[in-house]
Amino acid sequence: MSDLIEKVFFIFTNVIPYFLPFVLAYIAWKSWMEYINTQYLRSIKWKMLQIVLPKEVVKTPEAMEVVFSTAFHQTGGTGTWWAKYVQGKLRPYFSLEIASLEGNVFFFIRTPEFFKNLIESQIYAQYPQIEIIETDDYVDSAPQDPIKEGWHLWGVEYKLGKDDVYPIKTYVDFGLDKPPMPAFPGMASPPSSQLDPITGLVEHFGSIKKGEHLWMQFVIRAAWDSYQEPDSWFGKRSWTKEAAARVKQIKEDMKGKTEEGMPPKMLSKGEQDVVSALERSISKYGFDVGIRALYMADTRVFTPINIISLVNVFKQYGSEHLNSLKVANVTDYDYPWQDPWQRREHRNIRSHLQAYRERRFFYPPWSDSFSMHNTKHTTFILNTEELATLYHFPGRVSETATFKRIDSKKGEPPQNLPI
Repeated sequence: MSDLIEKVFFIFTNVIPYFLPFVLAYIAWKSWMEYINTQYLRSIKWKMLQIVLPKEVVKTPEAMEVVFSTAFHQTGGTGTWWAKYVQGKLRPYFSLEIASLEGNVFFFIRTPEFFKNLIESQIYAQYPQIEIIETDDYVDSAPQDPIKEGWHLWGVEYKLGKDDVYPIKTYVDFGLDKPPMPAFPGMASPPSSQLDPITGLVEHFGSIKKGEHLWMQFVIRAAWDSYQEPDSWFGKRSWTKEAAARVKQIKEDMKGKTEEGMPPKMLSKGEQDVVSALERSISKYGFDVGIRALYMADTRVFTPINIISLVNVFKQYGSEHLNSLKVANVTDYDYPWQDPWQRREHRNIRSHLQAYRERRFFYPPWSDSFSMHNTKHTTFILNTEELATLYHFPGRVSETATFKRIDSKKGEPPQNLPI
């Protein structure tokens, strides 16, 4: 036994010094990148935009898809080694938010100041009758420490049920790719038979009472290569190439099931739907997405049913043969013995609120410093069609009384005005 210890000690003392410089260099490099990335993130000036909608929005969610493609899919800024490794620049990210402040529902967009004019112009191009107002960040009104100030908070992040190459149900599947029937001049707008899946979220957000808050954010950035390249240790490929490979595999598997001398087997209806959805999906731009929500209320009015609403809020977008959105990283625990004194839950609550304030998801130290249940933030890829389904401006199908809208339509000025 003593001989074995001596051999191990000999190897340790004679081999480790050769590896130590590489280990120290790696640590120094990681520390440098974290430092310059953090300094860059702190230098960003943010703007909060409130979107005020008219009485009617006759555009389909495809209009929001165009906005995502033209204004939010930003891949520049890190194209040179100087920008990436000296200046610490990172891919731009944005936060799309829906917030109910005591039952009053608002749509917000949080953006770096640099992109503010671009985003406003592209939204106005698709929705000329809306108003965009620069406003203070609504999260600043929340208690700094809800527990000490007599509030309770329940928070959640979301994840996909399958690999993110498989899409969720989109507005096309709900028949929202066609605009509603317009009204004839002098006649009231006809009732809409369209089913907009975002309506349930807006309606519930508008139903909460005084002293309650429901917030949801979609933090997004343009997606880059994230899938492992086959037969490569370090190579990466895009989600579109991965999805195309899945389609090819489905078709090849079907050919392999065909018996010799027999006609080729046909894909089942479910397999056809998967292939069709994947092929449509890869024609779109992709975004890395992190979704977070919270329910916060004075402990005297805290209503647990609002927790259930956040658990089920995305169920309508799921399907058995494609994908679905599920709950991840909740702030509480299933069993009392997991957290008998609620210390871990209170830590999770404070961390979740802080992560919401800072829109943490993608970058160190923000991507790693926050952890609930010893897990990292959950992010995944959605294309523009999926993202526009989850976040768009509802039209006539949403009649929530507390949903802030413009009282009258904007109109062009008369052409005979004196100059």
